[in-house]
Amino acid sequence: MRRRIFPSGVVATDGFDRRCFRDTTEASPELASVVDRAQAALGDPSGGTLAQDTWADCFKFMPEDVAQPAAGLAAVASLLAELRRYPEWAELRAAASLDEWAAAMAAIGVLPRVLDALPDEVKHASQAAAQAAETAEQTAGHADSLAGLLNEQLPDGAQQDLQQQYQAAEQEAAAAAAVSAAADSAAVQALQQALRQPGRGVRAGLRQAVSDAAEDARLVAGWGLSPGPGGHDPEAARAGLALAAHLVKDQDLRAALRQAGRIFRLGLTKRRQILHSSSGEIYSLELGRDLARVLPAELVLLRHPVLRREFRRRYAEGSLTQYAVRERQTLGQGPVVVCIDTSGSMIEPGPAGLSRLAWAKALGLGMAMLCGRERRAWWSLLFGADANLPREYFWRRGVDPARLEDFMSFGWRGGTSFAAPLARARQIISDSPAFRRADILFVTDGECALPDDFLEDFQSWKAASGVSVFAFGVGDHPGGTAAFADRTWQVTGSDQQPLEEMLEALAGSR
Repeated sequence: MRRRIFPSGVVATDGFDRRCFRDTTEASPELASVVDRAQAALGDPSGGTLAQDTWADCFKFMPEDVAQPAAGLAAVASLLAELRRYPEWAELRAAASLDEWAAAMAAIGVLPRVLDALPDEVKHASQAAAQAAETAEQTAGHADSLAGLLNEQLPDGAQQDLQQQYQAAEQEAAAAAAVSAAADSAAVQALQQALRQPGRGVRAGLRQAVSDAAEDARLVAGWGLSPGPGGHDPEAARAGLALAAHLVKDQDLRAALRQAGRIFRLGLTKRRQILHSSSGEIYSLELGRDLARVLPAELVLLRHPVLRREFRRRYAEGSLTQYAVRERQTLGQGPVVVCIDTSGSMIEPGPAGLSRLAWAKALGLGMAMLCGRERRAWWSLLFGADANLPREYFWRRGVDPARLEDFMSFGWRGGTSFAAPLARARQIISDSPAFRRADILFVTDGECALPDDFLEDFQSWKAASGVSVFAFGVGDHPGGTAAFADRTWQVTGSDQQPLEEMLEALAGSR
C-alpha cells in the first residue's frame, strides 16, 4: 500500500523530498505506524502532514515554510513553530540533516510523545479542521467541475439548469471555505490556550517530548546504529529505527542503555587512570625536552656558563637527548565472559533505579562496549535453572545491533543454577583460542549449592588456566558466589564504588 504524500504541507518540499519521505515510510514499519497514529489522532490531512513536516524539517538543510499553509493545517503550523522554539529541536535537526533515516528516527521519537502531550480538545479541534478542509476541497472541486461544463455547447434548458447548479455549488463552496477557516482558527486557538495554561503542563510535555527524542537519538547513535547520510548501512538504519520506536514505549530500556553508557565511560576513566599511574619501561633514546627524562650528560651542560646557552637553545628546539619510555599496557587486554542470572527474582528493584536484571544487563552491555573499544572479544551467557541451557551472545567487536533488543528483553524467569553457566564459560575459554586469556564476570541475586566435586574441579582449572572470576551479588541477599569467585561485590544501594573496584580488578587480572 502506497501511503498518501502531502505536497502542500507547512514545510516547503519538492518532488524529491516527498518521494524520499514516501520511500522511507514504506521501508520502515515504525515510521509508517507513526504516520498512521498521527492521522488517527489529528485527522487527515493534519496528522499525515505533521509527520511529513516533522521529517522534512529535520531532513532539509535549510527548511523554509510555505507562504500560506493549505486549509486544515493552521494548527500544524502553530504546533511546528512551538517545537522549533526548543534548543533540543536544533540538536535533532543537526543530527538528521540530509539523512533520511536519521530524520525518520527523529519523527519516530518526537511524534508519539507529542501526541501524548496534546490534550483531547486540541486533537478534536484538529480533527474538525481536517474534516472541514476536506469538505471545502470536495465542494470546491464540484464547483470547478460544473464550471468546466459551462463551456460546452448544451441545449438552452440544460444550459440554464447547469448555470443554476454552478451558482449553488459556488455558494456551497464559499460557505464550506468559511467553515474551514473558522475550524482552522478554532484549532489554533485550542492549541494556544492549552499552551498558555501552565497548570496543565502541555508546553513542558512538548519540550520533554523533543528532549527525550534527542536523547534517544544519542543512545541509538551510541550503539552504532546511525547509518550516516545516504543510508549506506540500511540494516543498521532499520535496526536503529526499531530501537528508537522501542525506546519510546520502554522506559526501562532507556534507563538501562543510559546505565550501560555510564559504565562504559567509567571504564574508560578507570583505564586511563591505571595507565597513567603504571610505571613505564625505557626502550630507546629520543629527542625532546622532558626534563624528567633528559640524560645526565645533557643536564651537566647547565654547570658551564657557555654551554648553558647551548642547553637552553636545544631545550627550546626540543632537541635534547632523553630516554624514550613506553607504558606497559598488558593489563586488561583479555576477553570477558559475562554470566547473567535471569531468574524470576531478578525482576525485583535493584541498583540505579533499575530492576536487578536491567542493571545486570546494563553492566554486560557496558563491558561489551569497553571490549569493542579495546578490540577484545565478549561472550555473554543468560542463565536460569538447571533445565535451561544458557542463552548465548558472542560479540567480537562491541555490541551487535541485530541482537541488542533480544539481549535486553530475554529472560528465563525461573530458578537459578550456577553449574550450567560456569561449565559453559569454562568450555568457551578452553576451546576458543580467542578466549584463552579471558576472565569471567558473574552477576546474580541468589544462592545455589554446587557439588563439591564440581567446585574442586573448577578451582583446579582456574588455577591452571589463570582465569579470574569476579562476581556481583545484586540486592539484599548475600549471594552464593564466594565458593568459586576470586572476589565478590554486594550491590544494594550506590553502585559507584563496586563498579570502580571491579573495573580496576578486571584490568589488573591479566
